[in-house]
Amino acid sequence: MLTPDGSKAYISSEGIGAVPHLRSLAVVDTATESVVKKIAAKGTDAGEVMNTNGKQLFLSALHSIAVINTSSSRIVRTLTQTFDHLPAVITPDGKFLYMVSGTSRDIEKKVTMIEVASGLVAGKQIVLPSTRFFAIAIAPNGKFAYVFGDVQDGGPAGLYVVDISP
Repeated sequence: MLTPDGSKAYISSEGIGAVPHLRSLAVVDTATESVVKKIAAKGTDAGEVMNTNGKQLFLSALHSIAVINTSSSRIVRTLTQTFDHLPAVITPDGKFLYMVSGTSRDIEKKVTMIEVASGLVAGKQIVLPSTRFFAIAIAPNGKFAYVFGDVQDGGPAGLYVVDISP
């Protein structure tokens, strides 16, 4: 993941062996091509997303999202969730994170919105058909989420368009 100006790259690696649920995020100065910092984060890697201004990086784990200030390369807070989720995506205005989420009974069958400012679930979760979902993207206008799913439990595979406009 690169900052918008291309000055830093963030490379995530998941722990293995004795510490399987600890991972590190290497901060690379692209001008010198050197690692300038490593950030330790808990949880199994689920991906990362940066807000459009490049000031915050959201590092997703199964039950939490670490919020990293890209100026200081430090975790400034952790958004703790009570559900499992796939990597988050962020709206173009940077106000909301969306993710495909679920629990042990309905894993990866809901679209959840997190308000970035508060770190809380905003609005109702959108329940999707009986399918396992793998990816989510936000339209450039911020009005739709595109969710790709695969067949599971008899549900239809394909691309789902979810209206997320206010």
